[in-house]
Formats: sequence, C-alpha cells, structure tokens
Amino acid sequence: MSIYIRVIAILAICLVHSPGFTSSQISFPAKILTYFVNDDIKAGKELASLNVKVRNGPSPVTYRIIPRSKLQVLKIGSLTGSITLRKDFKNFVRLRRDGTRRLFFKVLGCKKFGKRRRCAIVNVRIIALRGNFGDKFVEEALKHVTREKLVNHIYKGITNKTITPSFLLRVFRRITKTSEDIAMIDAKQEMLLDYVKRKIVQVLSLPSKGNINFDCLHIEKLFSLHKIERLLNPETCKSAKEKAHTLFCYHKYRTYDGTCNNLHHRHWGSADSKLERMVEADYADPDKLFLPKGSPDEFYKSHLPQASLVAHTFIGSQTHSMRSHQPYSHAIMQWGQFLDHDIDLSPESEAADKCEHLPCDSSRRISVPPCFPIVHAKNSTRCIKMTRSAAVCQSDAADLQPREQINVLTAFIDGSQIYGSSEALAKKLRTGKDGLLRMTNNNLLILDVESDASALCTDSGGCFISGDTRVNEQMSLASMHTLFNREHNRIAGILRHINHHWDDEKLYQETRKIVGGILQKISYEDYLPKILGNDGVLPFQGYQYDLNPGILNEFSTAAYRFGHSLIRPYFDVLDKGYNPVRAPIPLKEMFFNNVFIQKYGIEPILLGLLANTSQNVDPFLAEGLTKHLFERENIVGLNLASLNIQRGRDHGLSGYNTYRKLCGMKSAETFDDVALEIKNAKYRDVLKKLYKTPDKVDLWIAGLAEDPLPDSEVGPTFHCILSKQFRNLRDGDRFYYEEKDVFTKEQLREIKKVTLSQIMCHNLKDIVSIQKDAFIAPTCQEARVSCDNILQHSINLEAWTDLAPCYSNPCEHGGHCVPIDGGKNYHCYCGAYWTGDRCQYPENPCNPSTCIDPTGMWCRSELRGTLFYCSCDFFQTCKKRDFCKDSPCPTGYKCSNESDNYHGGYSCERINLDKLY
Repeated sequence: MSIYIRVIAILAICLVHSPGFTSSQISFPAKILTYFVNDDIKAGKELASLNVKVRNGPSPVTYRIIPRSKLQVLKIGSLTGSITLRKDFKNFVRLRRDGTRRLFFKVLGCKKFGKRRRCAIVNVRIIALRGNFGDKFVEEALKHVTREKLVNHIYKGITNKTITPSFLLRVFRRITKTSEDIAMIDAKQEMLLDYVKRKIVQVLSLPSKGNINFDCLHIEKLFSLHKIERLLNPETCKSAKEKAHTLFCYHKYRTYDGTCNNLHHRHWGSADSKLERMVEADYADPDKLFLPKGSPDEFYKSHLPQASLVAHTFIGSQTHSMRSHQPYSHAIMQWGQFLDHDIDLSPESEAADKCEHLPCDSSRRISVPPCFPIVHAKNSTRCIKMTRSAAVCQSDAADLQPREQINVLTAFIDGSQIYGSSEALAKKLRTGKDGLLRMTNNNLLILDVESDASALCTDSGGCFISGDTRVNEQMSLASMHTLFNREHNRIAGILRHINHHWDDEKLYQETRKIVGGILQKISYEDYLPKILGNDGVLPFQGYQYDLNPGILNEFSTAAYRFGHSLIRPYFDVLDKGYNPVRAPIPLKEMFFNNVFIQKYGIEPILLGLLANTSQNVDPFLAEGLTKHLFERENIVGLNLASLNIQRGRDHGLSGYNTYRKLCGMKSAETFDDVALEIKNAKYRDVLKKLYKTPDKVDLWIAGLAEDPLPDSEVGPTFHCILSKQFRNLRDGDRFYYEEKDVFTKEQLREIKKVTLSQIMCHNLKDIVSIQKDAFIAPTCQEARVSCDNILQHSINLEAWTDLAPCYSNPCEHGGHCVPIDGGKNYHCYCGAYWTGDRCQYPENPCNPSTCIDPTGMWCRSELRGTLFYCSCDFFQTCKKRDFCKDSPCPTGYKCSNESDNYHGGYSCERINLDKLY
C-alpha cells in the first residue's frame, strides 16, 4: 500500500473517531453495505447509490472512494454518491469457486458544519452472481413456504389489548374471499424469492451485520426459465384469475362482481381485477418489477426522503377548522368518501401477520415481504407497521410484469358499497322478501354477530354490515350507508305497492338499478361540477365499448385522496332545528365508534355535515388524521399523511414531473419551473429541501401543493387524473343511467330530479328543513327551505308502473311476452337460439347438430354461446374445403373457415353482439 493511501485511510479513521464527531451529524446506515448484482453487468452501469444521514445544513455531502486504485474500475459521483463501472465486471474481477465475483472498497462521505468538517466511512462489498445462481435453492424454498404461513389470521387471539391502530388499519383492508387465491399466489411468489435471497446470504457466509441489498439483481438472470416457472407457478395463477370471475354474460341487470358489463372485455371494471395505470409502474429494482422506492433503510437509487419526514415537514396539522374559500358543506367531503368506497379498495397482502411482530429499528428485518413500515422521522424505535397491498400474481414466467395491485370492488358507480361486490355478500344483506335490505328495528344497519367481529366490536357499539368492509371506519360514513339502505327500502316499498305482481327478485333488482342511477346522477351532476368545475367532465356522448373503466392507480392511491384535506377537526351533532345536541365530537373519537349512532341515530351526525363547511384542498390535514388516526387508549394513533405517501411508493407511482408532462404541462427542471402551478414560494422551498428535484416529489404531495384551477377545488395535475377517471367510469359503463334504453325517457326524467337533500328529507327522522343543495352550506343566499318544499319535486316512481305483466316486456333477446293466469303472470315465446323463462339463455347451437356434413364432423360450443365450431376429424375430408361457400350459418351470424393442416370446419359468430342487449 502506498504512503498516500495509508495517510488517507488513517485520516478517515481519525475523522470518524475525532472528539467532535457524533452520529447525529453524519453517518451511513451501516458499517458494511453489501450489494448483489448480476455478473454480466456492463461498463457504465450503476452499481450502487450511497446516501448518508446528515443533520440539516447548507453545504452538500461529498463522496470519495478509498483506495484510489479502485478508481481504475469504479467512478463515484462526488456529490451524488452514485457508483458506476468503468469496465465490464467480468473483465477485471475473477470468478470464485462459489460462483461469485467480489469487489471490496471503502467510501468516505464528508460535510461541513460551520467551520468544521465531519466525515463518515463505510465498507462497500459488491458481489456479482453468475447466471442462474439461485436455481439450486428453488426446490428447498418450495418445501419451506407453505400455504399456512401465508394465510392472514387477522382475528386470531383478538383481545382489547391487541386492537392497535395498525390492527384496525388491517381490518379495513382485509382481503375478500373471491380475491384471496390470486393474492395468495402473489404472496407465495414474493416469499419464495425472499427465502432464496436469505439462503444465498447464508451459503456465502456473509456476516449478519450491515445492510445487504439485492435490489440491483435481475430476476430473470438469477434463475433459469424452468426455475422461474417453478417459483411462480403461472398456470395456478391463470386458474385463480378465471375462477374469480363469472363467465356467463347474459344479464338484464348488472352482475354483482361487475363482470360482463363490457361484452367484448368481460373482466373490465370487475371486482378482483388489477388497478390500471396512466403510466408504467416506477419501482426501484432494475427491471421496475416490484421493489418500492423509499424503504426505511434505503441507501440506494431513489434517495427519496422518508415518508414520515415529508409528512412531518410539509403537511400541517389543523386543530381548529379553517375558513373555506368555497361555500361547500361538510357533506361534500362525506359524499366523496362514500363514492370512493363504491369504486375501489386495495386490500393488504397475504402473509401480513408477521409484520405486526417485527421490531421498529433500522435493520432490514422490518422490510421483509410484505412489510413496508414507516419509520418515525425523529425516532427510529417508532414506526407504523404498514403492509404492502395485495397484487395480481404473475401468469407468464417468460414475460414478467410489474407488480399490479388488486381492486376487490367493481369499478363502476353501481352501489356496491350498499349491495356488495359478490353475490354471496349481496344475499347476506337481503331479507329475501319484497326486495328489501335487512335493517334493525331502529332502522339502522344490521350488526355483524359472527364471533370474530363480535370480539372486535364489543366496546365500539357493534360492527355494522354493509356492501363495503370500511363501513365502520367513522360515524358519518356509517350514517351515509344507513341513509341509502333506508332509501332502497323506501323505493322498494313503493314499487311493491305499484306493481303487486313483482316478486322479491324483481323488486330488489329494479330498486338496486334505480339507486345505482341516483348515485350516478348525484355524482356527475351535483358533486363533480363543484370539484372539477362545470367543464371538468364533458357531456355524455354515449357508451364506448373500447374504453376501459378500470380504476387508475394514480386516482385511487393519490389524486382522489385530495378529500382527506377536506375533513374538519371536529364534527357538529345537531337536532332538527340545527341546534347542538352536545359538544362537537373530535375527529379522533369518530373512528370505529358506533356507540353514538346506536344511542341517538344518524340524524344528528348528518345534519351536522349539512350545517358546516368543508376545509380547503391544501397541505393541511386535521390533527385527528396526522396524529390520532385509529387511536386507542394509551396507544398513539397513525399518521394518514405518512400512509398516503408510503402507499404511493408501494404502488410504484411515478414522480411529479411524469404526470406534469402527461397532463400537458412543461417538464420542470427546478422548483422555479413549477411556480405557475405551485404559487406558494414557501411550499416550493420546503419541497426543494426535501426532494431536491421535481422529478421525485410524491404525487399526492404535489397535488395538494398545487393551486386550484378556476372554478375547481384541485390543481391541474389532480384535475387531469380525476377528469380522466370519471370519464372512463361513465363512458365505459354499459349500464350508465343516461345510456339509451337503460331507463325509459320518463324514468330518466324522474331520476334527474333526485338530490341528496330529497333523500335526507325522505329518510331522516323529524327533519324539518334543509338547503336545496346539500353540498352547499346554508347562507343568506342559500337559505334552508322546508322539506315539504323540497319533496314537491321528488322522484315519481309511477314511471315504473307495469300496467300488465308484459308492459315492460320481461322477455329478453326479442322474445314475445304473452299474459297468462288472468294477467297475473306471463310466458315468453323465445326466438331462435334463445331459451329460459325470460329468453335469457342462449341455446346450445350444437343441438341438434348444425354441421352441414355431420359425417365425421363434431360441433363445439363456446362459453359465450354465440360462437360455435364445426370441425371434422379426418384430414382427407377437410383439406382445401370452403365450408362457408354454402352459407351454413343462421341469419345474423358470419361464417369463417377454420381449416388448417390437421382439421377443417367453420365457425359461426353473431354479428353486432352489442345490439342484442
């Protein structure tokens, strides 16, 4: 070693251990940093990106590699800590017997504090693995990871002491039975990979101390294709996805799970589908497949600030309500949440139980899949034990896709938060008589009496059951659910009086259809114009079958969470004269607490929403959200701002600049370039200190920082995302209430009359007066009027009168309806190719045989029922034959020859399938 090298090394050690040095001033996350890479990594590729922890100060950190001899093959950014190769790894590091190539060096990081300079030093190990290195551990991993280790036993051993804020967060995000298999396979895939990584560390005899990083490894190079197939089991994944969806696509009403809304793409918008994206996922691993940016012990790549640090520094806590610049009532906040719970829910990953028991420290143990905790910015012994969202499993080993999260609800605005997104839940919520939903004698939601929920809800007034699992999240949400259950039963009762011959199913489905139309009318005509402006969503031009209505990840994980800033710190509870029943309820006491509703009903809470204004959309949240979310006695609550930021990183959302460009704004190189959208200079300064560049600003944070557009509640980025999503939900919905033939002209006219104020007047006990628009707080210009006045213009359900059983023609697909039993019932005479009591089922086109030359031929019907194949088994018979020449297909079908080198025949497929419905 040269004298120069020795001096530098000694100097570094002296600096680290000098009397003036403290770890709080500058330090690396560990004494040893280990990076695994593939051994075919080429010159110019980034190996690692170091990041020291420093106390705030104006001067930058500078980095240096020790010894200098390593600079022949390595290069480090003096201000970034980014380490790249000057030469191909294989060309200068020999292959060891264990199949690895290893490179060792030190990095010195220094920073000035006033006149004094402080430094830290770290040992860096780069270990390159040869191709398919992980193959030998796959079979052992498959034996180790069993289904039992993956299942979430969230209610197991539940006691009052185990009900922590993190536990309640998990309860509201628990997975549904229908999507469990899909998420289970993904969780198993992730745990298998984690097991293999731990085995590699063990086999290579690496010390347990220090941080070990696999994030630069390419998965398809770590394993052979055969072993990837063994790990991922793609066929099981395909089977689980098919099992989760209804395959039969002939329905007069919406399916419960949203399947078959689109007849060309039957899974679009259905429950248990993946969230869609505006841009590709942006994960931290080199293939951008799965690794979230901003891990609590991150010392590589993205250099994102901790979620808790951003929340603490940028998001303000409101202890008192602030004056709103708009006259919108607190009901607009509640409608936003109620609507959100109709269209999206990303459940937690399977295998999440272990995350509850991991320590809050700086080790990588807290980041094992699927745990993604949020370490407290000022206290590393505190953290929010967050788990990653469940994801869709990989179904093609040769074409690995980025991690995509599951939406367990139907995407459509269809009332699934009332009725459920599965047939099993829908049946559980019904009485089975007169089309009614189950309610208590006090006209409240029914309680969950199952043992698990009963143990959970003993001290909170009981757990209500509704179509969405989050109904108990807070009292005003539960009240809104109750209001619409009452409205369903009110409408069903009137329809039964009008149409005596309708049975329970007909009453239920027609009422469900009407309520769905009402939800859409209020959302698009009363709610969204206030959020996005009158031109936020352009006028409806008709259904578009090629438009995917699926929920955008950017919408559910960031943009629609603008509503969190609308929530007031206190909730007024008022009587029918809008006088206080008691002191306002602090937000922290609203969570998971149904005691008040059981005692006083929903009226005082909903009237309180009407009387007060919502807060502004800005970087301020009520203290009940930033410090007391799901708080329990003697247990500190969660921070919703931190959760929102971390969830965006979990879901692979890209940075602010990506969406600026996508939404028609210029790319911002500096924070001065965003001054038009973020006018507040203080906001820009804080963001600059936290993120350094607009590229890295978390989407939710950037959206709250932007100034609202004229006539809108949100800035340009959120406006862009929200407008696109709500257009997709409307124009991609075959059952949207304004679509031709969904309702008659008379029925549509009546639905257009409905307002939230009318629904409250119909269903709130003893209510006397209300403002005409429930979303605008009462003022001198918007004074309250009597409910008698409001109800003069309410929906007239006589428009749904069946003068006779055949009045509304219950026969589908052109069937002819004939009254029988003295006009009490009907019989459907079905046209060709349809059968069933309402002609709702397609006949099997292969019975009797429709093949033009039955000799040696066979017929196969497709699941859709509109497509069948005639094929022959004998090569000589089929060769070069034009089967369509003699027009074998029925009227309305097109013929296609299906001949190939082995079989022959033709297929018949119905033309213009959409027009049948």
